[in-house]
Order: sequence, then structure tokens, then C-alpha cells
Amino acid sequence: MVMYMKVKDRNYEELFTVEEVSGIFKLSRGSIRNLIKSGKIAAIKIGKQYRIPESVINAFYEPLQKSVPATGFAMWKDKDVPGDGAEYVTGIRQKDSSLEETLQELNKWQE
Repeated sequence: MVMYMKVKDRNYEELFTVEEVSGIFKLSRGSIRNLIKSGKIAAIKIGKQYRIPESVINAFYEPLQKSVPATGFAMWKDKDVPGDGAEYVTGIRQKDSSLEETLQELNKWQE
């Protein structure tokens, strides 16, 4: 979620320092500066310092979020199961069935 500051009737996105971004990405400040200089991270240069907009940071995480498969009850969210995923799994668990039958029921929706 991009945060915005209101300044004189304008909304501005939050900006991060190189040090803050290095903490987010768990990289050294030098590595962040090299990524900025190579054009891999967009930044605003103010004097001798860089500021990185929040949307630039979020853009690095978007492909990751789309590629990570849903786990837990969320894996049934987009399936055609009765109720949401949690209701579906709870219903299966409440049936008087063996573990093997329960796993077969859950696995049929993962195909």
C-alpha cells in the first residue's frame, strides 16, 4: 500500500532513504546506490542524497506476490468449493471419515 502525505493540497508519495531501503531489501547501502546508478532502482537525487519512492519498492514485490502459490485455506479460495476455504476444510474435518478419505477429498480440488 502506497502512503501519501498531503502538502499544500497535493498528495505526495512517501520517500525512503538509501539506508531505509537497504534495511528493507537486506542489502548494503553501497549495493542500493549501485542499483540506483545502474538504473535498476528509480530514485530522486536531492543534492548528494537519494530518495526512493514507496511505489518503486512495491514494484519489486509485485511479481513475487503473484508467483507465490496460495497456501493454507487460501488455496481453495478460487476453487468452486462450498463456502470459503476455511468453511470447506472444517466441513471435511467434521465428517466421520478416515485420514486417507479426508486427504483424498482435499486433494481433488488441487488438480
